[in-house]
Amino acid sequence: MLPESTASARPARDGIPAIPDSFYDGKPVHVTGLSPPPGTALRYTDAIMDFGKLTSIDAVDFTLPADHPDTARFLAGRVKSAADAADAGDARAEARVLLGCPRWADRGFHGKIYPPKTKQSDQLPEYARSFDTIELNTTFYGVREELIARWRDQAPARFRFCPKIPKAISHHRQLLNAEADMERFVRAVSAFGDRLGPSWILLPPGFPPSQRRTLRAFLDRWSGELALAVELRHEEWFVPENASLLSETFAHFEETGTTAILTDVAGRRDVLHQRLTSGRAIVRFVGNRLHATDYARVDAWSERLASWLDRGLGTVFLWLHQPEEALNVEIAERFAKSFEAHGIATRKPARCDRRVQGELF
Repeated sequence: MLPESTASARPARDGIPAIPDSFYDGKPVHVTGLSPPPGTALRYTDAIMDFGKLTSIDAVDFTLPADHPDTARFLAGRVKSAADAADAGDARAEARVLLGCPRWADRGFHGKIYPPKTKQSDQLPEYARSFDTIELNTTFYGVREELIARWRDQAPARFRFCPKIPKAISHHRQLLNAEADMERFVRAVSAFGDRLGPSWILLPPGFPPSQRRTLRAFLDRWSGELALAVELRHEEWFVPENASLLSETFAHFEETGTTAILTDVAGRRDVLHQRLTSGRAIVRFVGNRLHATDYARVDAWSERLASWLDRGLGTVFLWLHQPEEALNVEIAERFAKSFEAHGIATRKPARCDRRVQGELF
């Protein structure tokens, strides 16, 4: 059993004030395969951000797995649907690749993609000059409708916010008896309007396949109100003896239009299932401080995603992670260059030095 942090309040993030511990129900965090050092407590954020991290990546094979067998069938259906729509005179929606990070409030962006003296209130507009989406982790800790309306107004029409389902729902209640909490969440994030992307559920590492009926009931209830995505983490989802249960779960994702999130991280290659279940792909790309393998992985992903887009996939959300947030700028630049080689236009980060040169000349 892992204790909660002894801190009196969760630190402020992206404009949300510190949340007192009374906001939480005090239940302990259960995290498979993780334990804190002797005499220390492991916080929620430690458990989440340490997922799949290794002290050394020397022995890791980062080769992308082959597509899940059902991905080809799914894409074939997408191509047929697009062809039918074209025959009926309907224009096919333009495929898009959206790059983003977990947060926009990071000092490392200052002088890189933000002017050095950028105020906190101006960080989101500056971030949106360089990225098209954000993996909005801050909603995991709480949702304030008035902040969401302000954020919406600071972002351009092309931008998509992808709010994370609050931990009160995903971790404390584990999707059970969460009707009131979800109603508040849906009401709050609806303030994003047309800038709302998929909302996503990070299932706790202690959520095994034996709880799949709970997940199924949750998606049946809420997938009609929100575009949803789910990240599965428990090891038992991915063992060979549970292959049929996983296939059954993915089939239900497909029925409800739920996206199965793909996470590319060094220490858990099993979660890279390569199963597409909706018209969008969501890839959480966890890098290693611009190690050479990061760039090789970017190129491999660009090729795979270009193939999926050519075969009928509609939209790609690429959420970039590095130990230091600002390093995602280099990875985004590499993705833009790599996608360009496949004929796919992707937003490239707007470096401050390039902006200054443009203003001078």
